[in-house]
Amino acid sequence: MASLNDAQICSQTGRMGVYYADTKTKAWFMAEYSNLRARAPPLEQFLPIVKQMHQQSISPTGKFGFHVTSYYGPPPMLVDWTDNWEEFWVREFRSGLKYVERMRGQDPELLEIAEQFIEKVASRLLRPLQTGGRSIKPSLCHGNFCDGNIQFNVDTYQPVIFDPCSFYGHHEMDSQCMKNPRCIIGQNFIDLYKVKVGASRPIEYFEDRVALYAIRNDLMIASVWPQWASLIDKAKGDMKRLLAKYPDGLRDYMGGLEPTIARLPDTPPATPSRAQHPTQNANKGDNTGIKTPPRTPLSTYDPSRNSITDDSFGAGE
Repeated sequence: MASLNDAQICSQTGRMGVYYADTKTKAWFMAEYSNLRARAPPLEQFLPIVKQMHQQSISPTGKFGFHVTSYYGPPPMLVDWTDNWEEFWVREFRSGLKYVERMRGQDPELLEIAEQFIEKVASRLLRPLQTGGRSIKPSLCHGNFCDGNIQFNVDTYQPVIFDPCSFYGHHEMDSQCMKNPRCIIGQNFIDLYKVKVGASRPIEYFEDRVALYAIRNDLMIASVWPQWASLIDKAKGDMKRLLAKYPDGLRDYMGGLEPTIARLPDTPPATPSRAQHPTQNANKGDNTGIKTPPRTPLSTYDPSRNSITDDSFGAGE
């Protein structure tokens, strides 16, 4: 009988319950069995799954975050809702740095480089995503597309993805694992994704954004797996490379940095009450009788308001 582990079963559909009505100490869970093999699926089969997840998912709040705490291995992610992607990513990056320090010891050089990286590179690459008329959709992200979580069902000849640490975020962040040297599905996926799914504007910074996301992933892997502790040095080198490319941060950015107006969801006009004239209390040019709430700009994030040593590790510590 096959052992029931992540490499052999996948909860595509399942049922769960308790054996007895008067106790919650004995429970059962039943899932559909998937005959998986640790084999990288063809990109032309894997990419449509990722594309559908990113493009068709809808954040229940319209913001970045998640309704329950996700875990990247042992450490919890900070998934409080926010409309500002830079804030979400920097908050999670700082939390990851604290976990690296806890598991691998103090590293003053890492913290010094990381502080400059947040101030100059993170702001330079992430803030333009939501300024100057540009915007990004909070997409459902898997969060951990390492090789072990992408396998092939030999009965259906289809890829299966599992073991996520999900959140609604910038869809490009799901490429964070692909830069890791241990991943077979790597740069080829990133290149195909850019062509078939598309990069966010400014498009010219796509590769550097993926590199930024990969740095966070490398640090988390180094903190969780002792055999990959050398990735800390790789992350330092990658941060230094991007700092050399963007030494002035946002000061030399030539595009607009005014926060983009948040769009209201498209909804059909409401039917006015018969007791109220359709034009009563209506905005100019609005014949629905319903006041439209004013559109507000997305909040602007100040990365200097928190330090790396802030005690903001989050629930589940």
